[in-house]
Amino acid sequence: MSYDTAIQTIVSLKKTKKLKSFHVDSRLIQPGDCFVALAGTHQNGAQFIDSAFENGAALVLSQEKFDHPDVIFLPCLMDDLPRLAKDIQKYRHYKTIALTGSVGKTTTRHMLYQVLSQFYQVSMAHGNYNNEIGIPLTILSANFDDDYLILEMGAAKPGDIAYLMSVAEVDCGFCLPISPVHVSNYESFDQLVLTKSAIYRELSDQSSAVIDLDQPQAADWRRHILARPVLIGEKGSVQTRLIDDFEVLKNDQTVARVSMKKLPRHVATNLKMVAGVLLAFDLPIQMMEVLAHYKGLPGRLYHYPLGTVDLYDDSYNASLASVTAAINVLAESTQKRVLVFGSMGEIGDDSEYHHRQVGEYANGRIDVLISVGEEAYFANEAFVGHKKHIASAALFDPQWVSAGCAVLVKGSRFMKMEQVVKMILAEFGGEYVC
Repeated sequence: MSYDTAIQTIVSLKKTKKLKSFHVDSRLIQPGDCFVALAGTHQNGAQFIDSAFENGAALVLSQEKFDHPDVIFLPCLMDDLPRLAKDIQKYRHYKTIALTGSVGKTTTRHMLYQVLSQFYQVSMAHGNYNNEIGIPLTILSANFDDDYLILEMGAAKPGDIAYLMSVAEVDCGFCLPISPVHVSNYESFDQLVLTKSAIYRELSDQSSAVIDLDQPQAADWRRHILARPVLIGEKGSVQTRLIDDFEVLKNDQTVARVSMKKLPRHVATNLKMVAGVLLAFDLPIQMMEVLAHYKGLPGRLYHYPLGTVDLYDDSYNASLASVTAAINVLAESTQKRVLVFGSMGEIGDDSEYHHRQVGEYANGRIDVLISVGEEAYFANEAFVGHKKHIASAALFDPQWVSAGCAVLVKGSRFMKMEQVVKMILAEFGGEYVC
């Protein structure tokens, strides 16, 4: 009975615009939100129900009984959460876009949001809501009468994408490039590819699959889909190319052009998938031209022009693919090129090899390497230019950066490389964006 009460209450409140976002963190609650009081490993959400109501919660779902008229008791809340998300989609007007991959998921999600929200009502995940809890929360937070919902799906372990696709009713799905990231939870890279490829296998025959023909798995993806294929890339039915600008072509005629004057060239992959989504929904390709003004996200190659120094904050995370892409951006600078590189995590037994690959790739492309952390020392050994090694980000000295430098800060999240960004900003009078 409590589950029926929950779904009926949520539907009623959503229809009357009295219920907004769903969160498991009471500190994020704003007036009209729902607090989902899960019992975690270290904390019990029920302890924060009073705080949630103080912040303006309109509803609380709790797996412990709580004496309040706006608290619904769901003893199996962890199991009920995906059920609620699945059932609530019966009332949706919006089309759902789902994406996965190893590199560029959040950037692509935000690009899609910027393009679609020019003319439509769009919802997307809050922060990093991309797992078995975050996806249901995002679906429950979406407005029924939105036009589009954008879901970013992470794959921390085998089977994750297939599970998330069983919760979400997806109208258009795609996979960005796959690289050896988070492989410590996988038996092999092939198992990681299989897990992420489920975004195509689980699409229904009523949906669309955007496939980048330039990816090595493209042929396999095409063989295992029921969905309508939207083929994009240099050899696609709709072609894309990057010369000076990013162009989308039909019948050898350019139908959309995104100026790359203010964009790093590696975002062409993200642009390609945005074009594919527009094609999937028969929307004007020209809508994507607004992305010429895309500024990026904090921590994801965010550019701080500091007068005499150009600082690029790419500290959110790191893999071999994303580090080499970042090095390519830095290599284009005409200033003294300084890479501050922190260790990469969750890459399994090949960690030494991947870190050495970073150092070797940086040779001839940058001028100075400052490596940070134990594993990053392998990159330091492989690099033949000016270099320095420190054990942690806290030991960085901003005076190592001088006028006339372009500095790129990169590393996995556990390395806390944002500390380096903040030090450089403090030294040169910049303000940190988070």
